[in-house]
This record gives sequence, C-alpha cells and structure tokens, in this order.
Amino acid sequence: MKIVQSFWSKPFYHKKINTWEGRKAGGWNDPLYYYMSCTLSCLLLCKYYTDVELVTDEKGKELLIDRLKLPYKNVVCQLDKLNNYPEDLWSVGKIYTYSMQRTPFLHFDSDVFVWKKFERNIETAGLVSQSKEVNFKYDRIVLKEIFENFNYLPEAIKQNPPDNDVISCNAGVFGGNDLHFFKQYTDEAFSFIDQNKAKLDAVNLGLANIIFEQYMFACLARKKGKDVTYVFPNLTDYFFLKDFKGVPHRSQYLHIIGPFKKETASEIWIEERLRLEFPAYYYRIKEMSENKVL
Repeated sequence: MKIVQSFWSKPFYHKKINTWEGRKAGGWNDPLYYYMSCTLSCLLLCKYYTDVELVTDEKGKELLIDRLKLPYKNVVCQLDKLNNYPEDLWSVGKIYTYSMQRTPFLHFDSDVFVWKKFERNIETAGLVSQSKEVNFKYDRIVLKEIFENFNYLPEAIKQNPPDNDVISCNAGVFGGNDLHFFKQYTDEAFSFIDQNKAKLDAVNLGLANIIFEQYMFACLARKKGKDVTYVFPNLTDYFFLKDFKGVPHRSQYLHIIGPFKKETASEIWIEERLRLEFPAYYYRIKEMSENKVL
C-alpha cells in the first residue's frame, strides 16, 4: 500500500490564523518544530514502509526535499494550483491529495508518528480513519455557523444537522482501498467549498476545515452505507495519543493534534525524539535554523 504525506505551503507561510486551529508554521509556535515534526514523521514512515510519497507545491519541494532532504520515494508537485483558495483553508491541500490517488493509500499527517506497520485489516480496509470523534464541541460550533450562513449544503451534510450527534472521522490517518468513494467524497468536498466561497468569511474558517474534510467524509460514508475501519476504534481520550514516555514500547502511534502543538512539552519531546532517533537530521535542522537558512 502506498503511504502519502502532503504539504500545501500557502497556509504555512501566509496563514492569518495563529491559534491552534490554524496552520501557520504548521500549527506550531515556531517553524523549527514543524521542520522537526515533519522530518521525524517522514523518517519513521520510511523505516516501516517502502513506498512513501510526498504531494506538495514548489515551495514545499524546496523546503522538504531540497533543504531538509527528506527521503520520500516520490515527490509530486501539484498543490500550487490551489493557491486561489484562502490561506486559512488548509484542508484543501489534503483533500486534493486524496483526490489524486489511483491506488490504495494511507495518508499520514506530519504530526503523526509510528513505530510499526499497521495490521493487515487496516491495509485491506475500504475506508480508514484514525478514530471516531463524537460531539467534539468545536465541530458543533462551526457546523452551526455553516448551517446558518452557507447557501449550499451537500445532501450528506443536510441529513446531519448540528442538533444531531456530530460524528466525525479524525484524519490523522486517512485512506483505504475504496477509490471510488474517495472520488465521490473529494468531489463533494470541493463542491461544498466552491459553492460557498462568498460565505467563507462568515464562519470560523480554521474550524470549518474539520467539517470540509472530516465531517464530510463521515457523513458521506453513512449516507452510502460504507463501513469505516478505525486504527483506534475505542479511542475516547486524545491524551492517549501523546503518550510521550510510552514510546516505543507501550505506544507505537502518536498524534500531536492541534491544541497539543502549542504546549511546551510537545516541543521538548519532538526535539529530543528526533535527536535520539535521527541525530544527523536533527543537527542539520538545528544548524540551518541557527544560520537562518530555513
């Protein structure tokens, strides 16, 4: 199975939103920790999988490949074509990456870290998500804004208004073998965004990304009667996903989700872990950062 990561650089360099739901500096307080995070994530994936691809734009290639020299097997520069979208709409880079896939795939965010291959039931599943999110309060808040302000709602979203249970699929890991579904899902997600371009400023756009990507996926899967296989089917506490002290024996999967990136403990861990596991990359990043060439 192909492993994919993506990086649309426009939000990274030009993001207006600097809170946890944004992607300025990848959502970290300092770009240094994004460099370390994406490096550690990529190198661990390459340790366990042979076919790891990066989908990015020209600036992303310059940063991740030419400067950081990350060892992706393949690099696809397609995301510059998204630069007409607002910089706060960071989810479009990921959604477009999903739409490009022509073989079974798993997409990993750059703040996800693994210390083993996934089990066969994940690699053979039709649809894969990290975990289910039920009634996440920010999902409900922005979904209410969307219902109140948008002119167009996909049928799958209309059937799941904010006064119902808001059930979403976390996209720390996203993918599967059902490529026909991903074509439908990504088409509808872009239609959802494109037909409401004039209304995007009426909602919290940083939070709305979760609806366009994760909630749209979950609602369409329910509408189509598709089962989703979860890496963590019973996850109820996201603190489980940052069990820093448990790596790699107790925990073989970490995901430093949005709010956790703003914590000093996460910055300390990412720096220490990269130095421990891949010291050559760590010291190169530190030297380049100190010399202001990153």
